[in-house]
Amino acid sequence: MFYWDKNNCGYELEDKLYSVDNIKEIFIATAYLSNDGVDILEKLINVHNVKKDKVCVCLSTEFSYDRPADILTRLNKIANVRISKGGRLFHSKVYYLKGETDNLMIFGSSNLTDGGFDRNIEFDRISKPSEEEIVQVENFIKFCLSETDEVTDEYINFYKSQEAELCEIKRLKNKIKTFENKDDAFTENEYDLEDFYFKYADYETFFLRNIRKNTSDLSAQRKVVKDKLMAIHNRVQEDINKLNLYAHWDKNKITSSTFPNQFNNFKVEWMGVRYGKKKEEIYFGDGFKESYESFTKHACLQFNIYDNGFELLLFFAVPNEAWDRNHLKNNLEQISDKINLQAQAMRGHGLVWHISDCPEFNFDTDVDLAAYLKKYDCEGKYSYLARHFAPNNPKIKTIQDISNEVLKCFKLYKPLYDIIVWRKK
Repeated sequence: MFYWDKNNCGYELEDKLYSVDNIKEIFIATAYLSNDGVDILEKLINVHNVKKDKVCVCLSTEFSYDRPADILTRLNKIANVRISKGGRLFHSKVYYLKGETDNLMIFGSSNLTDGGFDRNIEFDRISKPSEEEIVQVENFIKFCLSETDEVTDEYINFYKSQEAELCEIKRLKNKIKTFENKDDAFTENEYDLEDFYFKYADYETFFLRNIRKNTSDLSAQRKVVKDKLMAIHNRVQEDINKLNLYAHWDKNKITSSTFPNQFNNFKVEWMGVRYGKKKEEIYFGDGFKESYESFTKHACLQFNIYDNGFELLLFFAVPNEAWDRNHLKNNLEQISDKINLQAQAMRGHGLVWHISDCPEFNFDTDVDLAAYLKKYDCEGKYSYLARHFAPNNPKIKTIQDISNEVLKCFKLYKPLYDIIVWRKK
C-alpha cells in the first residue's frame, strides 16, 4: 500500500499506525519533528500503553527550528530520544511498529510533523514486512543507534541556548517563503486566526497562485470552504426568505462555483452564496431558462469569502446581459430621489459601491448615488455595493457572529435593492 495524501488515498497516514494490534515496541527515524508529531506519537503510546524503554526516536541535528528544546523535553518523557552525531545528514523517515502478532513498516518521505502526516504531498510505502525484511530493518535500527547519541539534559540545554539563533533562521526561511509567495494577499503569521471560523487555509484557497489550479488538494480545501458557507446559509436562510430573497432553487448551486470553469473565467477567486429572485422570476431573453447562469444575470444580495477577507454585497450587475441594469436605466429618472434618500439612510456603515475601472462611491462621503450609477454603470462592467471585513475582524470570528452580520447587512441593503431591481408583480 502506498500513501501520498489523504484525499486521493482515502485515509490519513496516522490511521495506519493503528493497524497493528497490541503494539509492544516503536522505532521512529525522522529528519524533522514538530509538536504536532509528538502529539501523534503520544496518542499512539497512550492507546497501546507502550513503555518508554520500548520507544526509540532518532532525529537529525536540525530536527526543528521552532523551540526544539521544548520538543525534546516533551519527547524525553515518553521515549528514548537520540540525535545524529553529525557528519552525514540524517534524512530517514521510518516508522517500525512491533505488535504481539504482526509488525508494521512505513517508510518514504513523511517526517513526523503535521505537514508530513497531513498537509504535504508525500509518498510512503505501508506494509507488514516479511521475516527477511525484518532482519534488514533490525540491521538499519542498529545502524541508527550507532550513528546517534542519547539526548541528555546537556543536549536540551544546548538547544535552549541556541533558541535566538534558531528563531532567526526560522525568520529568514519564512522571509524566503514570503518572497516566493509575494503575490499572496497576506502571510500566515499576519493574522491570528486560530479561534476564527475562517482560517488561513480558507483564504489561501483564493490566493493568486491557486485560483486557476484544479488539484485534488485545492478541490478538498474548496469543499471545506463550501461546507462552511453552507453552514452559514443554513443558519440565515429562513430569515432571509422573510425578506423575499431566495437562494438558487437547485441545492447543488446554492454556492458559487468551486472549480475553474467558463462561468468564472476559469478562476476561483471567491466563493459565496447569493439570494435574489424566486425561480419563476428568473427569465433570460425571451425564454425561461432554469440555469445557474440565468440566476447570476439578476441582482442579488450575497455573502462571500475571497483572498483578503469576507464581504457582504448588493451585487447589482455582471458585465454582460445583466437583467436589472436595463431596468435601472429605463427608470432612473423617476427613482433618482428615492435612490439618493435611501443611500443617505445607509451612511455610517463603511459601504462602498464599486464599478469596474471606475471611481468608487463612498456612502459615508458621497451624496448622489443616482448620478454615479447613471455616469458609470454600463455594459461590460461589474457593479456592486460592498462591505468588507478583514480576516481578523471580530465581527466575523464565529459562525454566529457572521450570521448576525449577514442578516444585519441584508436588512440594510434590502430597501435599496427593492428600489433599483425589477421584481415580478
